Amino acid sequence: MKIIEKDLQTLQRQEAEFAKTHKSDTDDELIAYLVKCSKELGRCPKKEDIIGHTYLKQRFGPWPRILERAGLKEKSQKRLEKEQKMNWTENSKAVINHGSLNRINQLAEKKLKKEFKKPERIKSEAEFAQKHSADTDAELYESLKQLKAKHGKRLNPTNTIGYTYLVIRLGAWNEVMRKISMDLKNENERIETT
Repeated sequence: MKIIEKDLQTLQRQEAEFAKTHKSDTDDELIAYLVKCSKELGRCPKKEDIIGHTYLKQRFGPWPRILERAGLKEKSQKRLEKEQKMNWTENSKAVINHGSLNRINQLAEKKLKKEFKKPERIKSEAEFAQKHSADTDAELYESLKQLKAKHGKRLNPTNTIGYTYLVIRLGAWNEVMRKISMDLKNENERIETT
């Protein structure tokens, strides 16, 4: 009984010394140590064959994964199938999400094109461009702010007359709306503080 305890104490001391001396080693150096030990043994090592196996398990995880990382053992068929299944699931989710987003964008674009082809819309857009061609950008922003405050909802291309002219003059619609929202928010804060 005492012999086993002595061997156990010796093993624990060796493991502690290994952990202390190899603490600053990189992952590659530790893997190289494992490969060197396997060459000396002439076979794939079991964890009991390697001094420092507890430290290696702390650094890299379960013993089979350590052997896979060192290239000493192939992944099991079960593990390969599980990884393939996970990859397929992730890839299929991405494809499905991408497809549905494309469809939503296509429908919105189709609706917008249909709206802009209406004769009354074409006429009102042209009238707006003529009426506001002399306005400065600041005046255009101000009129949009008033329109947004009046309607109390987000202005979008279908409910804003002069949309095409405004986009040409002021830039991307989302940026224009963001600026107007920030300006209105700042004005409301100034009114509340005074």
